[in-house]
Amino acid sequence: MYDRHVADGDELVVSQTKGFDLTKAKFSNEDYFVWSQCDGKKTVADISRETGLARSLVKEVLGRLAAMNAIDGLEDSAAKQSESAKSVVAENSGPTEDASSKVKASGNDPIERIAEMKGRMAGDYFVLLGVDESTSKTDIKRAYFKLSKEFHPDRHYSQQNAEVKDDLAEIFNELTVAFKVLTKDSKRSRYLASIGKGATTEQTKADHAHDLFERGVALQSHRQYENALKFFLAAHKSVPSVRCLRRAVDCAVQLEKWQEAKGYVDAAIAMQPRDPSLLRLLSTVHEGNGELKEAMCALEQALDIPTENDAMVSALLKSKERLSQKIG
Repeated sequence: MYDRHVADGDELVVSQTKGFDLTKAKFSNEDYFVWSQCDGKKTVADISRETGLARSLVKEVLGRLAAMNAIDGLEDSAAKQSESAKSVVAENSGPTEDASSKVKASGNDPIERIAEMKGRMAGDYFVLLGVDESTSKTDIKRAYFKLSKEFHPDRHYSQQNAEVKDDLAEIFNELTVAFKVLTKDSKRSRYLASIGKGATTEQTKADHAHDLFERGVALQSHRQYENALKFFLAAHKSVPSVRCLRRAVDCAVQLEKWQEAKGYVDAAIAMQPRDPSLLRLLSTVHEGNGELKEAMCALEQALDIPTENDAMVSALLKSKERLSQKIG
């Protein structure tokens, strides 16, 4: 089980472990998102701002990454975890009734309530929301709405408490993440497994390939083309597919790795030789590499393939016209 507060310092700087093979890592999308920001320059606070994730969540993810030896620079959390945080977790690890009674007993002082919730954040998501593993989704929703209403940064706390707004935002964001995780079956099961409370099931080859592909898409959307390319190729190696190769081509083109891009598109064409869109993609690669005649040849081959896709034919003709003018 990982320690959620492995990174106590917001100014701590972490970097990716050199030589770490992320294609074999069992990362969640959040793990990849945070890991991609660990460049040896950004602090925990910087990563929180860049990703839009609460600092507490960034620290939690960094704890998981450190446990997998995916990052360097994170100090051992065992010596850093405060005894007060441990006692809060122990106190709040009981039944739902006990947790709820503690909320009521703490009174209405916002500073005391904030301190209490900050302590709860040292526990798991069940402790944070004041529920247990047997609580229904409906009751989890009720608990979340009650707490999110109380701890919304702009709702109940006026200017005299402006200094605690950052704490409120962190608590509110953490509550929201906890609610989303515990009420969605797939996220909940992964979370339970990550904290040592759930059974892990071995992925099928197809599921593994899909997981790798989705992670590649997430990285590509954040312009992490080098890492995204690794995932698309790993997914293709697990279960060969044209969609993986298309994405690999896109990444290679962005990186201006023209020969690699050509190899990927050639492999895709070998799988689907009668697909005009792949020949159009080949034309794009040739053109990017300055091979204009080869690009024109690929377009002509694409136009020779019968298709009922009028939009594709129109796009091919426009590309051919533009390329003709470029060739002169």
